[in-house]
Amino acid sequence: MKKVCLLLMLFVVFVLTSCSDKEPISESEGDVDKEIKTIVDNNLEELVGVYPENVDQEKLKNETAYEEIIKRKDEALDYMLSEFASGKAQGSRGDVMMLACREILGARDSVEGDIYSGIDWYKNFIIREEIPLDPFEYTRKDKGLKRVYDALNQYNDDVDYEKEGFLVRGVTVYETVEEGPYLKVFVHILEANYKLFKGENEQYILEEIGGASIPHAITFKKDNVGNYQLDTIDRPKDGTEYATSIEQFCTTPMTNKKIDGLANRLIHNQNDLEYCKKELFDNLTEHLSKNGVQKATLYNPYGAIDFKME
Repeated sequence: MKKVCLLLMLFVVFVLTSCSDKEPISESEGDVDKEIKTIVDNNLEELVGVYPENVDQEKLKNETAYEEIIKRKDEALDYMLSEFASGKAQGSRGDVMMLACREILGARDSVEGDIYSGIDWYKNFIIREEIPLDPFEYTRKDKGLKRVYDALNQYNDDVDYEKEGFLVRGVTVYETVEEGPYLKVFVHILEANYKLFKGENEQYILEEIGGASIPHAITFKKDNVGNYQLDTIDRPKDGTEYATSIEQFCTTPMTNKKIDGLANRLIHNQNDLEYCKKELFDNLTEHLSKNGVQKATLYNPYGAIDFKME
């Protein structure tokens, strides 16, 4: 009897240890919301009915039921992981859950490449550890660019800019106009928010979680001691007002005169975006290096490498 009890205790310890890297992501600590359970179960049932055997990954991503699961993010992820842990992931149900879990996890998924069944994936995966980093700060010698980067950071602070991950930018300066105490700088800004995850063998994985590509007009004004301080930042409006709003801020800072040809350059600037992207990736490399990262890879949504640092 004692021997049986001892074996049972060892089994429990083994199970708890083996699950330590697959704990729930959200703050619910495993207490799955009944509404989420119902939503995920109903949509899984519909998808399994469409794909009873072989799951077509490309077609699956276009299914409304699949999108309903994905948009629940980590809450749906927690529930599906609990289903794997409970042995309720047989057949195409497990395969659909695997694909949904991997899409929600993104770079947090430790399993690389294709895998043939949900159960095999669950046996091999652990959740990668996220490494938090502060936003990038420009520290190079170009005083004009530093002024622009500092102004953008100040603007984000003023509007309570809050996004996940850490922010990196690339800047292209189109024109600088000085008039009276004012300095107006016209730029295109490419910015992205990244998350950094620790992989194997000192290799890190990046995930882009958001970004923007926007022209700006940044106006500075001299203070009493002759230093330029941020005055205003103009950004284009969305949709049909985009081009018109750029034309409206392409003016001199004091007399408000139109600057010929500038709005057209800011609107039709595709050739300059490559330089902007290079600047962003140079800044990303510098920022990672300063934080002790020597090897990092960023994959795009199609699995191709967008950025590699080694």
